[in-house]
Amino acid sequence: MVRAVAHARGVTVDLRPLQERVARIGADITIHIAVPRFDQSTARATLELMDMLLTGSSHVQAQYAEDGSLPGVTIYLERSGRRGPITFMGTPSGYELEALVHALECWSRPDQTPFQTSYRQLLGEIAEDLRSDLFVAPT
Repeated sequence: MVRAVAHARGVTVDLRPLQERVARIGADITIHIAVPRFDQSTARATLELMDMLLTGSSHVQAQYAEDGSLPGVTIYLERSGRRGPITFMGTPSGYELEALVHALECWSRPDQTPFQTSYRQLLGEIAEDLRSDLFVAPT
């Protein structure tokens, strides 16, 4: 596994625990990563981070695209031709990277969910896409 150096504030981050979690995923999943321009520093940092994260994984792959209409980095998951319900905006770092790995784990097991049956039934009634901006930050 690779030891990664975070680009923000010169902090060294050991990606091995997250790499190991991703490597244990047994379902074929594609992480779609779209950036406005490949030559932007945030795009390069995201692509480098995703490559390091996926080291050792035989089932999770990344697919990169350049889309000038995007305001920034956009990430979503796909399994068996089906797009996942969550879109990540921006370069994942810290808690966002942890949330991305958790989303990968959940998307790899669509028959299992952390929600109780009553919540699943309630969420199942939603018939349209909804946008909810969530920010992960330690408090």
